[in-house]
Amino acid sequence: MKKPNIENGVDHISNLPDPILHSILSRLHSTEEVVRNSVLSTRWKYLWTSIPSINLMRGPKPFGENKFKEFVYWVLANRTQDLDSFSLRCLNHYDMRTIGRWIHLVVMRKVKKLTLSLCCGVNDEAIVLPRCLVDCDSLEKLVLALYLDSLKMKSFTGSKTLKVLRLHNVELLDNDLVQQFLANCPLLEDLSFIDCLTYNLDSVVISCPNLKTLRIYNKGLDYDSVIKRKKYEEEKLCERLTLICPKLVYLGYEGHMANHFAFDVKSLKKAMIVLEDVDEKAENDENFGVTVCELLAQVSHVEWLSITYFFLQSISFTCECCKCDRLEEGFPETFPNLKKLRIVTDCFLMDVLIRILKCSPNLEFLHLIITEVYISSEELETFIEKLDEVETRTILTRHLKKLEFFNFVGEKETLAIARFLLEHGTALEELVFSWNNKDNYSKHSGEAMNEVSKFYKASSSVKVITLLENQ
Repeated sequence: MKKPNIENGVDHISNLPDPILHSILSRLHSTEEVVRNSVLSTRWKYLWTSIPSINLMRGPKPFGENKFKEFVYWVLANRTQDLDSFSLRCLNHYDMRTIGRWIHLVVMRKVKKLTLSLCCGVNDEAIVLPRCLVDCDSLEKLVLALYLDSLKMKSFTGSKTLKVLRLHNVELLDNDLVQQFLANCPLLEDLSFIDCLTYNLDSVVISCPNLKTLRIYNKGLDYDSVIKRKKYEEEKLCERLTLICPKLVYLGYEGHMANHFAFDVKSLKKAMIVLEDVDEKAENDENFGVTVCELLAQVSHVEWLSITYFFLQSISFTCECCKCDRLEEGFPETFPNLKKLRIVTDCFLMDVLIRILKCSPNLEFLHLIITEVYISSEELETFIEKLDEVETRTILTRHLKKLEFFNFVGEKETLAIARFLLEHGTALEELVFSWNNKDNYSKHSGEAMNEVSKFYKASSSVKVITLLENQ
């Protein structure tokens, strides 16, 4: 083995400039590992005290409660420079007085990015953010993950420097205080509510004059913990959602649906709407499809739109229930600025897709994702005939740039649809067959792609791709 190249008793790594060594240490999993590695060299002994980020984690192991508390105080007391970022994760109970002291020490170090993952445990103590965060003139990004604990915002009324706020698994107790807090964050540009709940709140109003990005995702809630606490009748953010964000550019809305929407988002360019399975709600609520159309109408001026299967399904279900007159009132007359559309559908929801396409005079790019094709020969023939109608074929194939078949297993029905769209898709750039079964992929993908290679292709530049979905 070649001996390491050491000059004057110091290895070349230790001779690297501090910023490079800081970058190396910052890639370690936690500050505990950084401190542990400081014993490797006298050059590294105090280097950790000036790295720009601190990441502290405490689960059931390896720290006991008191030992971890002492370690946090020791790390913060030995800081020699200001902090770019501080991350604290302690899922066991710590009283807010202790956590408040830690936050105060971090604020004194001019922290820019603060991430807190807290769980108050069996005492069900609400999280109260300390007043010092309000007065912190350096904080730009705040991430809170509270595991469905309550957040009291009476003392933390806002921030004059905050640009990014992300709330994960937070119970919001008072919409007036939430609205007041957001109004007192004049520089806020990026806001996320991830699996947050409100308790007995009918309405949430988000009014941010400079907000550019908003994400509201309520799909991945920890229902077991919700049930154990036995305090939520319905796990969702709110009944009514009002947005007053004149500079908003991107909106992501996923999961539970509110029952009413009122948006003032004139600058909105891009919207992604992902609804979960809505079969039961659509069957029990005759107004649900109309509500979905209302949401669609609120974002009908965007340039980029992504909507999913269940979104289309709820509109289609309303039509089947003979409410077309009411649906006509809510469905947008036009999507005047729409240039890119990403949509998930199946053979039974193509009518809704065609309706959207007919209302999109400036569409340039259609990304069509077709789910499982389980239809009879008669249904397939009817579907192809519907696609082959002159107006439908022209609108669909002129804009279709990317076509994907999910959960493909080599079925002939899917290949028949692919053949039709290849033969008429003059703008088609990419055709993807996504297999969901490894054995079928290994055995039949070559055979299926050989058959596709024989199809006539109206677009000479189209790429045909076959792949195995992530297992």
